[in-house]
Amino acid sequence: MKSFPNLAGSLRFYFGIARILVLSLGIFWLFALTVGPAVMKSRPGDTKLMVALGEISLRPKTGTVTLEAASAQPGALVLTGLRGPFQADLLSSDPALVSALRWTLFPAVVVLVTFTWLLCSALRKVCANIERREIFTDTNLRLVRRVGIILIVYAVATFLVQLLAARVMGGYLTDHVTLNGLDAVTSGLQFNLTTSGAFPAEAGIVTGLLVLVLGQAFRQGLALKTENDLTV
Repeated sequence: MKSFPNLAGSLRFYFGIARILVLSLGIFWLFALTVGPAVMKSRPGDTKLMVALGEISLRPKTGTVTLEAASAQPGALVLTGLRGPFQADLLSSDPALVSALRWTLFPAVVVLVTFTWLLCSALRKVCANIERREIFTDTNLRLVRRVGIILIVYAVATFLVQLLAARVMGGYLTDHVTLNGLDAVTSGLQFNLTTSGAFPAEAGIVTGLLVLVLGQAFRQGLALKTENDLTV
């Protein structure tokens, strides 16, 4: 404890900074999604803003894609699909792509900013109470439970947003995009976009449940504190 004389106060400060940063990030992305394409159309040059959307899988519509070799028998070489990171230009002049990107990124930004703000606010209040040596209190118990619920709801909301993103961008790729540059596999392929979030839904739910268990421990500590106060 001597190495961190005011850890709660430092964490409270960092959570406050995190709220400001996530809010600034949300404003930037909302500006880029709504105003960015229109602004860049009026400027000369080939300006791009590439954003990572997840991974794209290229799969044959029927069966597999066969590869031919001079010395191999037919069917000896089979390609079942290709997969890799997928990026798109947020400042594209293609209206269909811009619309798909907005439907993909806007919900993700709203969910990220909203739940990160709520989470950092709750944790900041917990740290402020601990800094005042108010640990086992009804307020902290409610805050710890709130943190657990926020994590679980955030995980579920992120999963739903990822499903929406995969559906929207997958539909755009299927309807508007053709594959060039890979002669061996350009025939009869379909696109399937899979999002890869940094905070998977399973991890969020498990973390939220663990925090709720910690809240139960807080409840027991509060009961013991109340009992000791009454005894004294």
